[in-house]
This record gives sequence, C-alpha cells and structure tokens, in this order.
Amino acid sequence: MKRETRLYNVMFPLWFLLFFPAAWLVVLPANFLIDLLVLFLVFKLGKMPDIGKNLRSAILKTWLLGFAADLVGGGAMFLGALAGEFLPSPVRQWVYHNVTEAVMLNPFSSVGGFLWTAVCTALAGFLIYLFNRKIALKKAALSDAQKKKAACWLAVLTAPYLFFLPTSLLYF
Repeated sequence: MKRETRLYNVMFPLWFLLFFPAAWLVVLPANFLIDLLVLFLVFKLGKMPDIGKNLRSAILKTWLLGFAADLVGGGAMFLGALAGEFLPSPVRQWVYHNVTEAVMLNPFSSVGGFLWTAVCTALAGFLIYLFNRKIALKKAALSDAQKKKAACWLAVLTAPYLFFLPTSLLYF
C-alpha cells in the first residue's frame, strides 16, 4: 500500500506566492499599507507624540519583521503538518486525519487542526509583538508603556489570520 502525502495548504499564502510570483506585486504593497494604517491609527488614537517622525522610524522594520513573524508561524504550521510522519503508524494516521489534513485544507474541520492553526497564528502574533517592541519601535520617541501598547495592537491587528482560510475552497 502506497502512502500519499499531500501538502495543499501548509503556509497560506506563502505557497501561493511561490506558485504565482506576480502576487508579490500586490501582497507586498498591500501588507505595507495595512501596517502603515495600523501603526498610524495606533499612534493617533493612543495620542502618541510626533506621529510622522515615529512612523518614519518604525514602518519599514514593522513591515519586514511582520513578514519574518509570518514565516516563522507558517514554518510551525509546516512542521506540525510533517510531525505525524515521524510517529508510530496508528498515531500517525490519527494525527494525519485530525490535524495535518485539517491544517492543509480547512482548519475548521477538526479541533486538532483548528488548535494547531491557532497556536501558529498566536506564535506569529507574539513574534510581531516582540519584534515591534524590541526592534521596530526601539528608536521611536515613545515611552516604554507606549511602545508596549503599540506593539500589542500591531500584534493583534496584523497577525496572520489568513492561516485560517480554508484553502479547500480553491481545490474542490
């Protein structure tokens, strides 16, 4: 009996960007604009000083480090999808049907798939918080409390929620 492993959606939209390189022309500027808007709103609504100066000092790092955090979260999804391959046969089959398949096709189809996707999304969100607090906002003219608040809002609003997108809709 031949074992077949299909990895339809392990790191959406990363696989999409590899197969459709022109999508980068849309994804990169769109992501930049979203990060810029969120950062602007956080500074504005948080009544933080020197919005223009702080935006200029933080936006490029926020944008690039956001991609890095998304890659780590996507990598965790990929490793989770492959983890079942190293388990004993009965466990491997259970993991494949209850976690891997759900992560690849529709995270809402099983509790295990949903939880793994949530953990990976939360990991990326935590890294967005950490990267922004420690690196991107380091030179911003903000207090530590303002940096924490801004980093927290960036993490919540820009986490890779697309990990939850059921890519089975694209195939079936």
